[in-house]
Amino acid sequence: GKAGASSLEDKISRLEERVGRLEGSVNALREGAARVEGIVEQIDKRLNHIETELRELRRELNTRFYWSIGI
Repeated sequence: GKAGASSLEDKISRLEERVGRLEGSVNALREGAARVEGIVEQIDKRLNHIETELRELRRELNTRFYWSIGI
């Protein structure tokens, strides 16, 4: 009867609270993942820049080396 309905309402209420907490956790994870994704994109850009600089440095060093040995 009535006690059963109250108990069921309590269970539903507790489940709703748990679902709300889980949704909050999922949203926090999504935000964290988005931050990590942004950081990884920045690292990728910086590494690409470093690779470009290294290629230019190698080219310059090779040019200077060949000039220094008279080729």
